[in-house]
Amino acid sequence: MTDAVVFDFDGTLYQDEETAHDQFMDTLNDELARNGIQQPKKILANAQKAIETGTHTSTCAFLTETLEMPIEPIKETVHEQTLETISATSREQLIDQYDGTYSLIFTNNSEHLVDLFLREHDRHVDKIIGAETLEELKPSEEAFQTCTEAVPCPATETVFIDDTKANRRTAKKYGFTVQDPARIEVER
Repeated sequence: MTDAVVFDFDGTLYQDEETAHDQFMDTLNDELARNGIQQPKKILANAQKAIETGTHTSTCAFLTETLEMPIEPIKETVHEQTLETISATSREQLIDQYDGTYSLIFTNNSEHLVDLFLREHDRHVDKIIGAETLEELKPSEEAFQTCTEAVPCPATETVFIDDTKANRRTAKKYGFTVQDPARIEVER
């Protein structure tokens, strides 16, 4: 019996994760330069290193700490332009297939971007857990503990849909029923 479903965002609810990431970084680079930030590519490379080493959970968190300027207006522009890119490869109908089931999006991406995407596509989920909430990103045990605590039923009654094998493997350890979105027929 399925009482809840956990969706990944990048590569699951839209298919072309690499293009969206490239669009996000290009737009962010342009916006930083437009706002007078010198060497934005170098700053973004440092942000990526900070994420990889675990000192920061997101590019925006790194920029907020590093730059002495408000990041919110830049973030809004970048999210809107990235949204256009990811909408072109969307699989948001996957959410509809679990209509009436508690649904959660569990992502390393920005909760704000996911919320914009859902509103743009007139979709609803019960909860979003993303980079702003997570202290460690997927596939860490800590991230999955946060996810497990957010689902209102046992993991054994929850379907976990994610395109990344490492995330599915960790989800399986926690008792979730795992599915690869590439193997799910999306009703259109």
